[in-house]
Amino acid sequence: MAEIERPQRFRILIIGRANAGKTTILRAVCGVDEEPEVYDREGNKITPVVEPEAVPKVDHVEEAVIETHEAPNPGEVVSEVPETHHLEEVVSEAPTAHHPAHGEAHQAAPASTRSAFRSVWRSIYARLLCRPPVSILAAHLGEPEELNLAVSSPHRAPAPILATHPKEPEELNLAPSSPPRGEPKSILSPSSLRGEHRIDYELRFPSNPGFVFHDSRGFESGAAEELELVRKFIQEQAALGSMNKQLHAIWYCFPAESNRLMTAAEKEFFNNIDTGRVPVIAVFTKFDALDSAAFTALSGPGVPFEAAKAMAPKHATEKFNVEILPLMESLAHPPKAVVCLRNMHDRKTPAVIQKAVSELVERTEAALDTNALKILLVQAQCVNVEICMKVAVKRGSIMRAAQGQVDPMISNSQQKKLIMKIFVWFPSIWARAADAFINALTPWFSPLAPSMAPPLQALFVGITAVIIAADSFWPSSDKHGRQSITTSLALYFQSNRADHVRMAISEHLHCDESSLKESLLQIALNNHLASAGPESIALS
Repeated sequence: MAEIERPQRFRILIIGRANAGKTTILRAVCGVDEEPEVYDREGNKITPVVEPEAVPKVDHVEEAVIETHEAPNPGEVVSEVPETHHLEEVVSEAPTAHHPAHGEAHQAAPASTRSAFRSVWRSIYARLLCRPPVSILAAHLGEPEELNLAVSSPHRAPAPILATHPKEPEELNLAPSSPPRGEPKSILSPSSLRGEHRIDYELRFPSNPGFVFHDSRGFESGAAEELELVRKFIQEQAALGSMNKQLHAIWYCFPAESNRLMTAAEKEFFNNIDTGRVPVIAVFTKFDALDSAAFTALSGPGVPFEAAKAMAPKHATEKFNVEILPLMESLAHPPKAVVCLRNMHDRKTPAVIQKAVSELVERTEAALDTNALKILLVQAQCVNVEICMKVAVKRGSIMRAAQGQVDPMISNSQQKKLIMKIFVWFPSIWARAADAFINALTPWFSPLAPSMAPPLQALFVGITAVIIAADSFWPSSDKHGRQSITTSLALYFQSNRADHVRMAISEHLHCDESSLKESLLQIALNNHLASAGPESIALS
């Protein structure tokens, strides 16, 4: 019987309209603040080309220049541009395309050239007049950006990623302008005009190779072509024999700030596309917009500002559960889980972002149906070490070791097996980590063992392994290898944490299995080092 290939990367298809907050989610889950690299289906790295906006071609430059110099002085040229409050008229005067009849070519060319040159000049002058202060621009350059991979469709040749839309807007926008057209723009950038792209292209963050993402622009336009493209991609990935190439989860993002939380095309996705064993997680982003609406509804005479503010999140959640959840559950293929994310845009509150994305990872892990994928996801995420700790405790290996009453100091093989089952849920695990832990633990644990019953010994060793793994293997701990485990154990026993753990386990030893498991988890969470806290995690 052939051995099933264990996947090396956790593969996610993320779907969502423009400005749905996808970039913030991906960067937070990966614990990075960088650009992703793009790869094709064969694993070849793609280098996106960013080009400046093309300037209309002028065949007879001399004529255009002569026309400019025909003015008595530069002021007359400037005077051709109306006042700023008539800028709409300037844009509306842009010449329309003219196709000269036979014999008209030599007559029409100079006129069309002059019109094109005049249109470009007026556009530049209008932009200069309406350019906002540099301070305003600087305030917007650091805002989170949306995922936008503007690459070619499966049926077209690869197209360059443009920094802006190639056409002039119908109305001049007085809001802060985007980066200069001649400068490359991020792959991850917000745009309602997402352009053609390849859903089968992979996005990988260099600092976290444990994830592979595929991006779909969603169905905001209601186009049947995009829906069919996603359906075909899901079916093709499911048909692949390699588990490493198959999709493992789908995150479908809905911006809660939208007037319509779910469009007709999105309903069609959940009603007509069966994703099989690939769980779909509905992610409602920017949920704080509903909090704001709830605050407005609660505010009124007799209701203090702070009281309305405190009640708003609960009120918004209750309304969502009554009005939206039943709609999601009534679909032919409802999502496996629903997650609501608040305040993901505020980079000054990493703990809030950590908590929100941790829920997304945990709900995704719960929806998976194989241990291999669960381990892969938990190891790949760089959001919260406590996710690793929770899964390591809740899987029950520690409880089963205690129920078997195996003396961990006598049966080294059983002890090693227990440690390996715990360590597998943490990232940066190395081959002989379990041996290093046992060797480093023995001189500290031997004096304590005679005073502890075998069940207590097993629970203590198991919870200690969870704590040391959290302190040693989390990427932000900046420690590596055997010295990391040795140092972590020394700090653990030299402080009061080891005594606290032993006493706390003794107090809950006779609880029922469910209560004991929850108590063990809380004991572990309360006693791992603060160095793996949210402040050490890089979020976008």
